[in-house]
Amino acid sequence: MRREYRDHVWNLARRLQRRLLADHGAALGVALVDVRDGRTVETMRSWGWRYAGDDGLQAVSPSPFRILALAPGT
Repeated sequence: MRREYRDHVWNLARRLQRRLLADHGAALGVALVDVRDGRTVETMRSWGWRYAGDDGLQAVSPSPFRILALAPGT
């Protein structure tokens, strides 16, 4: 996945998410993303977010949300 992108907004959002986790001493960040919002999922995964539990369980979910997790420093 792409980890670097030259767009200012993309980089700002990525730095903000990392800063929020680091400043609060969080052991893990968790996000719920609407299953219909593939663009947000793709962007977050390019920042290091992974599907919670099993990274292989990506496409089909009985829930209206996808659960993404991010460990600080990733």
